[in-house]
Amino acid sequence: MAKKNGSIAATLAKIDESRVRDYALGPIPSPLDGELADLLRRYRVSTKGGRERMSAQVDSAHSYGLLAFAERMAALAVRERSKEPIRDGLLAIAFEGFRIDEREDILVMSLLDHGARKIKANATELFDEAAKNAPPEVARALREFAKRPAALRDIGTMGYRESDDGDGFRYVRTW
Repeated sequence: MAKKNGSIAATLAKIDESRVRDYALGPIPSPLDGELADLLRRYRVSTKGGRERMSAQVDSAHSYGLLAFAERMAALAVRERSKEPIRDGLLAIAFEGFRIDEREDILVMSLLDHGARKIKANATELFDEAAKNAPPEVARALREFAKRPAALRDIGTMGYRESDDGDGFRYVRTW
């Protein structure tokens, strides 16, 4: 277990607050996206106790990096027409666990919801699936978000718009 814990810490260190801007604005996908997706998939298949031990290594310095990953996965899902990146992005929210402010996570949830709907995946099912791997407060928020009226899930309302970065589809902030 020590080896896995070390790799979790090493991966998280790559998205700490001092490095998150370069990561967030970098090309999609990136090797770091793959590392984070692998970490989150390990989190998903872990027991509840294993998920708790893994998420205990996350602190507020990693929060924006995990949310940046979730934003990037919403865009990657649209580029690849695949719901797997949506799953990964939602797991990032579960893993992050509202360590800074639930409102930050909700903004990003709008992108994952929008991306899922854009590729015609069942967003409600994906949010519910992620909720099963989340701490209770995050699980509640994921399930409630998926039930919101469309106007309260709208990416424009949340401060984002669709764009293209030359490599493909991307969400950009309007604030």
